[in-house]
Formats: sequence, C-alpha cells, structure tokens
Amino acid sequence: MFLATLGLGANGVAHGPWQWQYQNESTREEFRSFEQFLSSRPWIAEKLRKDPTLANNSDFLNDNKELRNFLNAHPFVQADLKQDPRAFMRASRSLSDGSVSG
Repeated sequence: MFLATLGLGANGVAHGPWQWQYQNESTREEFRSFEQFLSSRPWIAEKLRKDPTLANNSDFLNDNKELRNFLNAHPFVQADLKQDPRAFMRASRSLSDGSVSG
C-alpha cells in the first residue's frame, strides 16, 4: 500500500506523518498505472483532483465504470484512496509533476 504525503518542504522533500513509500515494484507499478489511467481520461482526473472523495462514492463509480474497474483491478491504489483520498491525490499530483522522486 502507498503511504501518502501530506506536504512538501521548500526543497521538495516530503515531510509530515504520511510519506510516499513504495513497498515493492508491484506497488510502484500500480501507481504508474493510475497516473496513466488519469492521463488518458482527463475528465475523470479533473473531477478527482477537484473532489478526491468521489473515488469512494458509489454513484460516481457507477457513472464512471472505467474508474471502478481500474480500482477493482488495483487494490493498492483503491486502498490508499479509501484511506485518505485528498492526501493521495495531492501526492499523485506532486509525483506526476516530478516534485518528489520515488
């Protein structure tokens, strides 16, 4: 499971009680897959970045079956989005922007 970053210091180094830590190559690959998924579906990415809790909303998932199917196939991403969707999406954006190395 990923552990999400709550913030980045001025030097781009993660700090706070939660920090991105990849347990193994499998979890890194799941994260890369999530970034690719969002990149190819900007309408879903925009909605999730505005309101990350939608990832846990059954109505939203029913309306966006691609996301529901992706999360069902990627248990690490699904678990982290359930644990703290806002921190996960902030960290996701930071990592996709290259702000944090992992």
